[in-house]
Amino acid sequence: MGPNTHPRYGRPGGIARHLFLVLAMIAVQLPLAQIAAAQQPATREGAQVPAPNKMHRIAIVLASERRDVPPPLSLLDIPPPDDGIAGARLAISDNNTTGRFLKQEFALEVVQNGDIRELVAQVKRHVEGGVSFIVADLRPQTMVALADALKDQRALILNAGSSDDRLREQDCRPNVVHTTPSRSMLVDATGIICGLEAVAALVPGVRNRARR
Repeated sequence: MGPNTHPRYGRPGGIARHLFLVLAMIAVQLPLAQIAAAQQPATREGAQVPAPNKMHRIAIVLASERRDVPPPLSLLDIPPPDDGIAGARLAISDNNTTGRFLKQEFALEVVQNGDIRELVAQVKRHVEGGVSFIVADLRPQTMVALADALKDQRALILNAGSSDDRLREQDCRPNVVHTTPSRSMLVDATGIICGLEAVAALVPGVRNRARR
């Protein structure tokens, strides 16, 4: 891996924030699903209802694509080799601390590769092994390739690394959920802020209300 090669781009800690969101979603939905399953009568002889005190293991794959990125302007901004991955592992550790009270155990599997085909194949093997959640830090074309490869699998991909508009438009996929804003969203937000600032500069007393 070259000196300018890094497995992700974006602000430091982004993957960790998105993984916390993923774990929160799972932590809320899984107990509800267990309650619903317990309330439904068995549909066939020998059907098993999940034991309420059984520890549930929830595996999550962090798929990170290695790619070349421009060097930072300052040596102080050089990201560490495990940027994003370290935050994801911290998120898993923190959620396991409280997860044990809900009988949940989270496990993180990291898949890193610079080759699209190999990356997709590795993630698919994890999914075929029982993984249902993939946090993806990928380029748009890789995201589309992964979504198409898993379209017949019971797996949900959470886009945590690409703001490209095409993923919400012509390349939208039903098995992909976006946790990062698109470029259009960022532009709209910037325009709103600039408009409020312009109004605040012209109308006395508006500046403080605009900043709230």
